[in-house]
Amino acid sequence: MNNRRIASGARVTQYKYTAFISKCRTFVHIFFPYLAKKYVL
Repeated sequence: MNNRRIASGARVTQYKYTAFISKCRTFVHIFFPYLAKKYVL
């Protein structure tokens, strides 16, 4: 019983982590070119 709870908790953590990573990726894809242009020019 306890192991199952830990496993589901890990799955939720993994999901949150993946969502966070994808958010960061979108953020980088949107803002990095902007910053790159700003600093190159």
